[in-house]
Amino acid sequence: MAQVFVKTISSTRASSVRFKQEITQGFLILDYSKFSVMHHFGSPSKCLRLLEGNFPELFYQIWLINCSKLMLLSFTVIKACMSDSMGSMLKLMSGPDEWKPKLFKYISPAELPVEYGGTQ
Repeated sequence: MAQVFVKTISSTRASSVRFKQEITQGFLILDYSKFSVMHHFGSPSKCLRLLEGNFPELFYQIWLINCSKLMLLSFTVIKACMSDSMGSMLKLMSGPDEWKPKLFKYISPAELPVEYGGTQ
């Protein structure tokens, strides 16, 4: 997961050059459609601890999409252990009907892969 954070830092630097303005935060989208029950308990909490402890202001928002009902329920417990700023940054959503319309408010379909409703 640390590679995701390092890649985000590199991407924001490259975007700063591309758009000729400083970009200091990224928008992270994690697709949980292929995660098993065991992944739900280990990976998200480890990832969030790593993020909160080392990169607290790296992301503008973090979306976990295609979450199972179990993940949505367990998040209420995990969220209680987070800072308010981290908790407000995270958005968990179940299926595409929930996240696609919201996603297009932030990211153009031209910037997204086809599997997420984009044109790339």
